[in-house]
Amino acid sequence: MSTSSENGVPLADFIRHIKSQLLEAVAARDPKEPALALEKVKLEMDVQSKVDSSVKGGVKFWVINADAARTAVGGTTQKVTLELSPAEPMFLGREKTASALD
Repeated sequence: MSTSSENGVPLADFIRHIKSQLLEAVAARDPKEPALALEKVKLEMDVQSKVDSSVKGGVKFWVINADAARTAVGGTTQKVTLELSPAEPMFLGREKTASALD
């Protein structure tokens, strides 16, 4: 993850990292194993919002760990749940074929 603060990482970097790890899992799949379709990823995290005039909208969100959430200073801490779905089907394992679905 590129930029980090002492309390966490930017939300956008966190999501990019999750996506990267999912794509890595697809690339490392074992073609002998049954395919698993990735339909949704549900992420629950603590975030801290900070006023930042350098970003559009004036607020930046940082994903923080539980310890940082208890001691957060200079921002508002909230629990956020995101549900992400791939724009195209992703299969972990064997390619989607008629035999893979049987």
